[in-house]
Amino acid sequence: MVAFDFITDDQFRTSLESDYRELNAAIESKSWKSTHVLAGSIVEAVLVDYLVAINYRDPGNRDVLELGLAQVISACKSEGLLTQRAEDLSNVVRGYRNLVHPGRVKRLGETVDEEGATVAKALVDLIVRAVAKKRDAVYGPTAEQIIARLESDSSRIAFLGPMLEKMRPTERRRLLLDVLPQHYFGREMEHWDRYTSFDMESGRFQDLDQSALEKAFRFAFDAASDEIKREVVSKFVWILENEAEIKRANYEGAFFKVTDLQYASEAQIEIVKAHIFVVLSTNPRQIVNSLYGIGKLLTTTDETIKLVDGIIASRTHSNTQQIVEHIEGELPNVPPALRDDFLQQVRSWIASLRGSKYDVGFAEQLALAVGIDIDNGNSEVATGDELDDEIPF
Repeated sequence: MVAFDFITDDQFRTSLESDYRELNAAIESKSWKSTHVLAGSIVEAVLVDYLVAINYRDPGNRDVLELGLAQVISACKSEGLLTQRAEDLSNVVRGYRNLVHPGRVKRLGETVDEEGATVAKALVDLIVRAVAKKRDAVYGPTAEQIIARLESDSSRIAFLGPMLEKMRPTERRRLLLDVLPQHYFGREMEHWDRYTSFDMESGRFQDLDQSALEKAFRFAFDAASDEIKREVVSKFVWILENEAEIKRANYEGAFFKVTDLQYASEAQIEIVKAHIFVVLSTNPRQIVNSLYGIGKLLTTTDETIKLVDGIIASRTHSNTQQIVEHIEGELPNVPPALRDDFLQQVRSWIASLRGSKYDVGFAEQLALAVGIDIDNGNSEVATGDELDDEIPF
C-alpha cells in the first residue's frame, strides 16, 4: 500500500485514494482492463500535480494541464523525478492504457491481461513513492505526513523539531489550524475502543495516540511564527463562541495554554478570561492544567479569589503536589495590588483544610509553599523586586 499524504489538496487527495482503492479492487476481481485504466489515470494525475507544484515551464509554453501523458512523463524525467526505468515503465503503461479501445486491441493484436495489470499496479506504487520522496526532499513534509509518521510510531515526537524545520510555513499553518485538530477529533469519534482510561486530572478520556498529537500540537505551536500563533488563538476564541460545550472542552484540554494569550487581542483575552472563570467555578479539573501563568491577567479581587478556589478545588488524590506547585508558581505572576487577596484566600483554604485530619498535610504544604506561618496566620512572603522579576508571560 502507498500513501497520498504528500497531496495537500483534500479533495484531490481523497479522489486519488478512492481511485487507488478501486485499482486494488479491480486486481482482486481480475478486471485487467479496469486496472490499466485506473493505473494510467493515477500515474498521470500524480505526475501532473508534481509538475504544477514545481511550476514547470514547458519548452513549448503549453499549460501543464494541456500536456499529454507522454509529454508529462518526459517532463518528469527531465526534472529528475523519474529514473530511466520508471520512464520506460510509465510509457509501457501508457501504451497498455490505449488498449482499452477495442479497435486498437484488434489492430495491434495485443491483449489486456494479468501480466500487464501487475506491471501497471507496480508502476503506480513506484511513481507515488518517488513523488512523495522528491517532494519531501524539496519542500519538506506535508501536515498529513507529519500525522502519519506520528501515528506509525509515537516515539517520533522526539524528532518533530527537525521535521517541522523542513516544513513550509503554509504546511505548518495547515498542521495547526486544520489537519492536526481534525485528525485528533476524528480519532475521538472513531476510536472509542482505543481509549485506555478516564484521566481524573484532566476530566477527559485519553489514548496514547491522542497524547502524541497533543504534544505535537504544542511543539508545532511553539515553533510557529507569531502570525500563525495569532491565527491559532483566534481559532480557539471562535471555538469558544461557536462550538458545542463538549467540543470546546476537548479542544481546550488538548491544545490551549493560557500563555498563548500573549498573541491575542485585548477583546479576545476578555472573552477567554470570562470563559475560564466560569469553568473554574463549575468544573476546575477540566481546565486547571492549562492555566499556568494566568496570574498576570488578573485584574480584580473576585478573579483572584476564583483562581485560588479553582486551583485548590481541582485537587485529587494523585495531584496534591502539582496543586501546591501551581499555587506557589502562580503567586509571583499576580499583580502586586492583588497578592494580599491571593494569599488571604489561600489562608482561608488552609484554615478549612486543617479542620480535616485527612487534609492537614496538604494544608501544611500550601502554607510552606507561599510562606504562611500557620501558627499565627502571618505571611512571610517576599515582596518587591523578588516577586516582580520578569516572568515568561
